[in-house]
Amino acid sequence: MAGPDRRPARRQRGIALLILLVMTGILAVTLVMQLLPRQPSETRRDQVTQKALAQAKEALIAYAVSYMDQNPDDVPGVLPCPSTTAPASANDEGNAEATCGAKYVSQLGRLPWKTLRTAPIQDGNGECLWYAVSGTFKGGSTRADMLNWDSLGQLKVLGPDGATIVAGASATSQAAAVIIAPGRSIGQNRSPSPDTNQCPGNFTASNYLEAHPSSGSDNTALSTVANGVSQLINGSADQAVNDRMLVITPDEIFNAIRRRKDFIGTPAAPGKLRRLAFKVAECIARYPTASAGVPPGTNDRRLVFAGTMAPTNLNTSTTYLDVGNRRQGRVPFSVLSTAGNTGRSAYDVITMCPDWTSAPEFANSYENYKDQLFYAVA
Repeated sequence: MAGPDRRPARRQRGIALLILLVMTGILAVTLVMQLLPRQPSETRRDQVTQKALAQAKEALIAYAVSYMDQNPDDVPGVLPCPSTTAPASANDEGNAEATCGAKYVSQLGRLPWKTLRTAPIQDGNGECLWYAVSGTFKGGSTRADMLNWDSLGQLKVLGPDGATIVAGASATSQAAAVIIAPGRSIGQNRSPSPDTNQCPGNFTASNYLEAHPSSGSDNTALSTVANGVSQLINGSADQAVNDRMLVITPDEIFNAIRRRKDFIGTPAAPGKLRRLAFKVAECIARYPTASAGVPPGTNDRRLVFAGTMAPTNLNTSTTYLDVGNRRQGRVPFSVLSTAGNTGRSAYDVITMCPDWTSAPEFANSYENYKDQLFYAVA
């Protein structure tokens, strides 16, 4: 008589042993993974960087759109100066500079996160963002004489090769600002300056941004010439330039501004620009009775002629002059020509208009939109 079949028991012991070996392997792998330093993947770092750049872009456009809320007599569209020097105290960290470079010269520095009313914004490597702003859009005491929807940016962005233009190929598409994520250090000294506790680091651009080794393009060297165009390199994580960038164009800023109902407005509820047009029309209508425009004892009711279509300098109001017998053109700031204006003395149509100087809103709006004001006389 045959004994009992012991094969099922042996199979069960084999399966149990196999399970034990698998569990031991999993435990060993888990233990090793826990002991290794935890580093996010390059993909994850890139995702964090892109999110940080987008957040900064949104904050900068919001600042430009709401600028006239904080400055009711001014126009929207102004961008803040970067932070370029170590703060005097911890409370000053993240503030924009009051002055940033010469007029019409672009400026580079750290993103002024406190001025933008955000927390410090960091890229995927934990570095706070940097920021370049065109001289035509920057605020501060050296801002441009004229800023409106025709203002051009002064920044181009090149690809990792340091030569291919990826943004700003034409004058009208050049960036008003470029936001920069510096990425990991490439042997650079990023030791913190005093009073930079919330966003540690220093203010030397070359400690964060790089130059292309062969093209000559350098992310730390913007043009120092008035109205000069600067080129920046949008690099990649595995190359000599690892700075990552996101641009803000003038159209992106002013498309958002146009959505403000109180900017242009309607005839029933005029916004800032409609109020300016009404005030300028009143100034022109008053010209025939203004003492500086009509000699005493005359009954000359003629209006001014139109201004030149090509002022010698669009930024300077005093170059917007009337042209004798011209019926259509820009609104003249001054009446200086004698042809067709016999007996009339020189007259500043705008500044001698009643209440002009006592209403800063109109003066500031005019200075920024003077090239947009046109006039025709019968």
